[in-house]
Amino acid sequence: MRCEELGGGRRHPKQTGRTIADCFDKEKPLLIPVKATFDSYVEKTLRVSSTCLIKVDHNRYSVPTAAANDSLRRMRYGH
Repeated sequence: MRCEELGGGRRHPKQTGRTIADCFDKEKPLLIPVKATFDSYVEKTLRVSSTCLIKVDHNRYSVPTAAANDSLRRMRYGH
């Protein structure tokens, strides 16, 4: 992993007598594995215009006419 490459020889910023890798090796047995899945996304409610458009990041997108003047929930992944 990239973080292991970078931390291998670097000194810890606060514990200057040790490397980042040394500190991580000492803390590793104390870490608890995460059992839940993590779904990374940003959720936002958008208002649909009367002309069936929504605005996302300065771009306009068309949506089905049934959604005119309504609200939609947008879930953006990989932000």
